[in-house]
Amino acid sequence: MNRTIPCAVALCLVHAIGYADTNSDAQMIKVAQNVSAHALDPQLPRIPFAEWVRSIAAPGSRMDWEVNDCGEQTGNPADAGQDFPLCAEVRFEIRPGVVAYVDVAVGSDHHGVYGEPVVFQLFTERDGGYQHVSSLLDLKSMADARPKP
Repeated sequence: MNRTIPCAVALCLVHAIGYADTNSDAQMIKVAQNVSAHALDPQLPRIPFAEWVRSIAAPGSRMDWEVNDCGEQTGNPADAGQDFPLCAEVRFEIRPGVVAYVDVAVGSDHHGVYGEPVVFQLFTERDGGYQHVSSLLDLKSMADARPKP
């Protein structure tokens, strides 16, 4: 039997596994981007969450999306094998020098995407200090209070 065939199959499997992980992150981000802002906070409009974020971001601000463990892993060996939540996080400038972070829980390590997306945590960063934000509506108030150009 030709030895190149098993090697080629193994290489394809390794590539497919890596590709599936990338698609999984992309799928989780897409879920968070497309959920209705109203579903995350009933006081917000019925528009996709990504569109709502764009509406409150500082003019010219970039929106950076990533998937993470919602800040739940500690690095302790006891963490191994636990089913941690997975968040699609968006970072954007809300005011000059103030970066907002919104983590939307979209699933878990063991189950992938499941359930209804929910806001897991909100905070801002300024000069290396972090401040908890209570709600998406409070984040919008911060945006509304920024000086107009």
